[in-house]
Amino acid sequence: EISLGLVGSEMCIRDRPYVHPVPVKGIPGMQYIAAGWFEPGGDPEAVDPVRLGRVWVDAFYLATDPVTVEQYLEFVNALPESEARQHVPAAMASVGGKQPVMARVEGRWVFTKAGISLQAPMGSVPWTSMCAYVAWRSEQTGLALRLPHGVEWEKAARGADGRWFPMGWSMEPTATVMVSSTPNMPTLRPVSELSRDLSPYGVRGMSGNIADVMANPWTHEGGRIVSGRLVLSLIHISEPTRPRLI
Repeated sequence: EISLGLVGSEMCIRDRPYVHPVPVKGIPGMQYIAAGWFEPGGDPEAVDPVRLGRVWVDAFYLATDPVTVEQYLEFVNALPESEARQHVPAAMASVGGKQPVMARVEGRWVFTKAGISLQAPMGSVPWTSMCAYVAWRSEQTGLALRLPHGVEWEKAARGADGRWFPMGWSMEPTATVMVSSTPNMPTLRPVSELSRDLSPYGVRGMSGNIADVMANPWTHEGGRIVSGRLVLSLIHISEPTRPRLI
């Protein structure tokens, strides 16, 4: 549910052109999305689609995989217990049921949902906890991380050729995790197992497994465009506005 992007020196950039130098050197665990023109939206069969347009998107990095259960556990275990309790999800809707999925055992938080790998993506994280995780991970890595804008995410998924799906022009359910992937109700899979659900830029798991949260509020226009260029009007970490789910 949490995908991480990389910006220059600020986590949230609001209402101004996104201008910053992006190093082209590789960053482990992240994929470089080159600057260029992109046409987001326009799918007549999508639910409540973004209007088709053409926009310049500046270069950025996007994490190869969403944040895993193991990575989120590392975060809550690095906090004092009282603070960690504020960021432990009450449940994970993506794995069914309403029972807690984390518990305190011998002084550490552990994942208690049987059958779900620690390498599966972490879900049902409150907005304030996502921002707290991003701030913590930024401090740990020395990188200015943030949640991605919806147009950035879509470009990373569809590439420069505008394909309908990350894996190409048609969907292959067995390559990802969705209702029609298996005869039975599917469950979350480790992020590394989705090697066929790969975007043109090398980002995995963008077709299914779990929904990602975007940093921008939803609009049919897909975002604020100034002189043909995407302006990152992101939700500030203190704002409770519902972020966009993709």
